[in-house]
Amino acid sequence: MVPQRICTQIVDENKSFNKDIPQFMRQVNLADAGFNYHVVAVLGSQSTGKSTLLNQLFGTTFDVMDAGKRQQTTKGIWLSKAQESPILVMDVEGTDGRERGDDQDFERKSALFSIATSEVIIVNMWEHQVGLYQGSNMVLLKTVLEVHLQLFHAKKERSLLQFVIRDYIGTTSMENLSETIKTDLMNVWSSLAKPPGLESSKITDFFDLGFTGLPHKILCSEAFDTAVDSLRTRFANNDAPDYVFDPSYHKRIPADGFSLYTREIWETIENNKDLDLPTQQQLLAQYRCDEIIAEAMEPFTKACNILQSEFLPGNICENLPIRMQEMFDQVMKDYDRQAKRYNNAIYEKKKQELLRSVDTSLYVFFQAQLNALQKELVSSFMKTAENFPCNRPFKELAAKEIEKSKTRMQEEAQSLMIANIDWDSKQFLLKLSEELESSCNSVCKQKLSSKITEMRTTLETRVAESLEIALQKPNLKVWDGLLDELLTNQKQATDEITRLFPLFMDSTEPELNQSYIHDFKKDSWIAFRKKVALEMSDVLLQQRLRMFFEETFRYDSDGMPKLFKKSGTLDRDYRDSVTKTLELIQVLSCIKYSDGRIPELGIDVKEIDSSFSTPTEFLTILNRKRVSSTSVNLKRTADLIYLDCKRSLVSTQTRIPPYFWALLLVLGWNELMAVLRNPFFFMLLVLGGSLLYILYATGMIGPARVIANRAAAGVVDYVTDKVTDSYEDRTNMQRESSFSRENSSEKTSIDGELEKAALS
Repeated sequence: MVPQRICTQIVDENKSFNKDIPQFMRQVNLADAGFNYHVVAVLGSQSTGKSTLLNQLFGTTFDVMDAGKRQQTTKGIWLSKAQESPILVMDVEGTDGRERGDDQDFERKSALFSIATSEVIIVNMWEHQVGLYQGSNMVLLKTVLEVHLQLFHAKKERSLLQFVIRDYIGTTSMENLSETIKTDLMNVWSSLAKPPGLESSKITDFFDLGFTGLPHKILCSEAFDTAVDSLRTRFANNDAPDYVFDPSYHKRIPADGFSLYTREIWETIENNKDLDLPTQQQLLAQYRCDEIIAEAMEPFTKACNILQSEFLPGNICENLPIRMQEMFDQVMKDYDRQAKRYNNAIYEKKKQELLRSVDTSLYVFFQAQLNALQKELVSSFMKTAENFPCNRPFKELAAKEIEKSKTRMQEEAQSLMIANIDWDSKQFLLKLSEELESSCNSVCKQKLSSKITEMRTTLETRVAESLEIALQKPNLKVWDGLLDELLTNQKQATDEITRLFPLFMDSTEPELNQSYIHDFKKDSWIAFRKKVALEMSDVLLQQRLRMFFEETFRYDSDGMPKLFKKSGTLDRDYRDSVTKTLELIQVLSCIKYSDGRIPELGIDVKEIDSSFSTPTEFLTILNRKRVSSTSVNLKRTADLIYLDCKRSLVSTQTRIPPYFWALLLVLGWNELMAVLRNPFFFMLLVLGGSLLYILYATGMIGPARVIANRAAAGVVDYVTDKVTDSYEDRTNMQRESSFSRENSSEKTSIDGELEKAALS
């Protein structure tokens, strides 16, 4: 059989909550009781027989006071179970005990704990205490009720305050005593600071009030026992008309959750500062320490103002650590000299408040000094980093400079530290480290980007020059050399980027290296295509196609000008040249190898422009429309050149027959002899022969003959035009004269007819 009358301390005198309550609930067979249990607590002054009353009322075994010693018996809050009922009984340490003295903190918290967790609170008091403010514990009740209202009003729970009047002799009726207590409680309640919405509430909204008188236990022991038995019936018999456990009082906490519930209530009460009311000695110490702090802070504040006026923002104050230490020592000395005489706890507490105020004031200078130093270190690092040699790892040199800067920051922060004030310099070191790392990365990226920009500019210049030269005299394999040169330069540049990357960036970031290479390739391809598009404008393209056609048509494979002697050769060369030029247009329309291969871009073409879906679209310079219009324009230009050559061939083929020269010699023999015998004409003949010899010796007879033929043809054309014009003029004159004659004859006939008419 598990013993029923077991006591345990739910909260000890040091305010520690007992973690073994679940085990106690199992020992008293209430762990599985569900909601079928009740909780009762007793409050009252020390040595008023509270434990004795509970033992006789519920059959518990709480320790009772030794009447011969009159000292505290119950310490903390004890818990037990009623002998014959599922009732948990809490015996609370008495109030106003000399052992606690001025420390009323536990009294308030234990009373509030009892009201918050119990259904019925037995308030044990002597009859002669009724009507007294201190003696009836009204001060304690006021504090407890006010905090209870602040903490637990949302629960809207009700409880019963059962006042038990001890040593009741009946001189004053119970009705009068109860009215006196009610009036005091209502006055206390009206003076409480109530939460919003409860300003008009009454004590009866939260508590029911009950009153019972008990005779003197020793002088009227039988009457006392009878009254206790009657009161026990009200607790034990749920059929009694005055049964104390109304269902609305129950906290609706299952028995197995009682331990957790009461522990949370105690923690809530422990954390509430409204119960920590000071004693008179503490009040005096607080008042004087506050005055002393104000006196000590006055010269300290002046010193801070002077220092602040000298300490310009962004500058470093050289003697700041010494001045801060002197200011701190002085203010603490002024406080300690007077405040040490007062309550030690308050002295230490106020000293911590002073330290926090001094900390706040001096921390401004600490922060400003380190911020200024941080800016200086970052600026110095940037200047030093700009002058790092390019042939050494930049990150390695930067890491050494960063460590120097961090060491300088640590030394400065340590010199600013003041005893008893804990300033965290880690945030400044972390911020400095982040700034330096950010600056380092920025300089690294800037230098690496500058190097890459130089390489990109060099590549673009080389490729642009090669492109201009190649397109001046294009051929059917013009793109082969240009693409090979571009890809070769790209390969050299990307190898150089790979070599430079570890010098400036973290070698553990290969993705970043690939990003730079990727961007370099993309930019080089974009620049190459733009240059090609510029060189392939309509005007330049027509000029270069004309030059290509003329070189193919007018010059042979050795670069010598062609001299067309036959019309068939001219036509054949014209067709071949046009075919090759049209083929060149197709070659120039798209950047690719002569064997049809598309060059490997190394990038996604959509990254360049989302309008391109394939590399072929990106590399296409001339679309179908431009190819067609360019071919038509070329054909027209080629036709003009062909017609010009055709005219030259026709004029060249118009020669004097050889028999003419023999006929001329026979018919002009006498004239020839006359010329030879005449010295003047003979000299002209010698000069002409010399000129012909010189032309023959220099190989210029052919060109001279062509020029002479063309001159002769020009003279013939000129003469022909003149003769034609003269003939046309003569014909026009004849037509005009005939026309005038016809008009005159018509006029004569008309005049004659008029004369005939007049005569008739």
